Amino acid sequence: MIKRIRAWSAACLLLLAGTPRAQIVELNAEIIKIMASADMRAYMTSQRLQVYPPHSADDFGRQIRNELEIWREVARAAKVEAQ
Repeated sequence: MIKRIRAWSAACLLLLAGTPRAQIVELNAEIIKIMASADMRAYMTSQRLQVYPPHSADDFGRQIRNELEIWREVARAAKVEAQ
């Protein structure tokens, strides 16, 4: 039985496995700056989109892994099989 389902959507940037850590950290810092800019916040607000607090690439990776496990459970419960 599935006890909890929570759906969310995100616009995110995923990189290839093996991308050097320094590049990931640098890119994340730049994205955080962009998302914090007044122009971007105004745009997001105009589109009725929420800007979440900044987080690290590691935090986002954990979130993705957690979501995958939840949706695997949903697929198993619904007897969905990969084709």
